Amino acid sequence: MTVPDVQKPVETPLFPGPVLVAAPHMDDATLACGGTLQKLPDRETLHILYCTRGNGARAGPPPPPARNPRRAEARAALETLGLDPQGPEFLDYVDWRLRRRPELQQRLQTLVETLRPRWVFAPFRYDRHPDHIAVYRAARRAVARARAPCSLVEYFVYFQWRLLPRRDIRSYIRAPYLLTVDIGDVVDRKRRALQCFASQLRADAEHRRPVLSPELIEAFCRPTEQFLLAEPPAATREVLALPPLLMQALHVLEPRLKFAKERLQDLLWRARR
Repeated sequence: MTVPDVQKPVETPLFPGPVLVAAPHMDDATLACGGTLQKLPDRETLHILYCTRGNGARAGPPPPPARNPRRAEARAALETLGLDPQGPEFLDYVDWRLRRRPELQQRLQTLVETLRPRWVFAPFRYDRHPDHIAVYRAARRAVARARAPCSLVEYFVYFQWRLLPRRDIRSYIRAPYLLTVDIGDVVDRKRRALQCFASQLRADAEHRRPVLSPELIEAFCRPTEQFLLAEPPAATREVLALPPLLMQALHVLEPRLKFAKERLQDLLWRARR
């Protein structure tokens, strides 16, 4: 598959053959590629792996499936997208701790060997959440060891970077590696699918504002979705129009500054309650 220029959105069919989507959290796949998944030519061979239980960093046994609203929300979102709601696999690992789960690597490796996907979707290599980085690294290793032809497709969830002049990390991906998919004809269905994550749409005792705010949903419900696709896999210095050391420094600083800011805002919010 030839990767087109960033300014020229591709038309379907694209990503032919079996597809494996590795999603750290229940809403990630819908946010980053909910439009593209609707347009897959071989949707019956799509397999989605949800890696965490989606209820925050709570340790202990996972809640029974019937008592975990995030599972039901994920299935409802898939059904809204026109995909099989009974098809996804749930690993139920604790949020924020995927880097401590070697079983994740083993499961992805097994899926790649048994399903033989032509494409494996995983978070962008510099997504800021540690769970996203853990899933990317596990997926990259699984793809590298695949016996059949298999390509890694990186999707973007945390694409807004405050420390970058252009703010959008995707604008620093070199054109040959940035794939743009036109989803204008299915974007309304993607928006409806995101509304299925009811537990993420409201503030609660842990969140002073919704995880999926109206502004965030609209940021992801634009007429295109973008992916990093390098065949064969390319090093960061080839993919990004940023010095690698600067990228690594920003990757460390950006989430820490964001966490500190949100922590302070949360403390002030709770103090006023």
